[in-house]
Parts: sequence; structure tokens; C-alpha cells
Amino acid sequence: MRSEPAGNVLGQVAVGCRRGHTAVLGDPDLAADPALATAAGRLAEVDRVEAAVEAWTSTRSPEDAMAVLQAAGIPAGVVASSRRL
Repeated sequence: MRSEPAGNVLGQVAVGCRRGHTAVLGDPDLAADPALATAAGRLAEVDRVEAAVEAWTSTRSPEDAMAVLQAAGIPAGVVASSRRL
């Protein structure tokens, strides 16, 4: 099962600012891969991108993920479910 912030982060990585996001994920191969240079390329590799995001978010709380992303200049916020409220 996907961790709570993974789905939200995934959408941003799939179509957003690739270099900033992949740098935060700490995967230099992902950041340097020319196949991921465009939104279409990232969407074609969505399983690979999703696996990297899930690995990154699995050890963080939603609040920590948000803080790390924001510190890197990437807009992020916690999306609270009704269970968390």
C-alpha cells in the first residue's frame, strides 16, 4: 500500500520539476536519466518513479516529507485525510 504522501509526491514528480524532486529523492541515476527529462518520459516510467517515491516516503512522516520538499524549494503540503483530523 502506498504511504500517504507518496501519491501526492508522485504526481509532482511525474509532471513537475524533475531535477529538484529527484535530487530530494537522493537517486542520482533517476536525476540523470534523459528518459525522465520530459513529463511524457516520466509518465512512461511511472512505475520506476513511483517506486523511488515510495521508498523515499516510507521512512518519513507526511510532515517530514513536506518540510524536506519545502526546504529544497519545492511547493509541498500535507493532505490530511479525515482519519488524521
